[in-house]
Amino acid sequence: MTAVAGQAAGGIGVILSLVLLPVYLLIMARVVRPLLGWLVTCRMQNGEVQERALAVVGAMTIASALATEAMGLHYILGAFVAGVVTPENLRKPLLDRLQVMTVALLTAFFFMLTGLRMLIDPASTAFLEIFSPQQQWRLSARSAAAPSLPALPVKRGRPPWVLERCCRPRA
Repeated sequence: MTAVAGQAAGGIGVILSLVLLPVYLLIMARVVRPLLGWLVTCRMQNGEVQERALAVVGAMTIASALATEAMGLHYILGAFVAGVVTPENLRKPLLDRLQVMTVALLTAFFFMLTGLRMLIDPASTAFLEIFSPQQQWRLSARSAAAPSLPALPVKRGRPPWVLERCCRPRA
């Protein structure tokens, strides 16, 4: 159900996604996993992953992402499932070959896309409530006190316990 949480309630797309998701997972586990193992092993030389084997893995990952996107699910779920169904004996050689590119290029690309999808409006009331200095002091006062106690009163942007700690004479 979590996979289809963002779709419209009661629509035919939700039902279709719920029906197709187990079929997709079954095909990935029973058909694609052995096929991928055979295709990649045939294209390996001396236990090392060559470019053609990487192309097979990349094509399978993209096809899996497209399949989940066509089912109305997020494409990242398809790429994740493709990584999960990769045979265990191929994971180490594939990771050795892909790690540099993944860390250098794809991680930066992921954070760039995630940042571009963020919408932060400094004029919104939610932003002002969360990031106002008074709210920050209230949050710190609540975390310092027991959960059942009410928030400490705030005067001039600082809670009284901060003034007491700062202005108390040292013994």
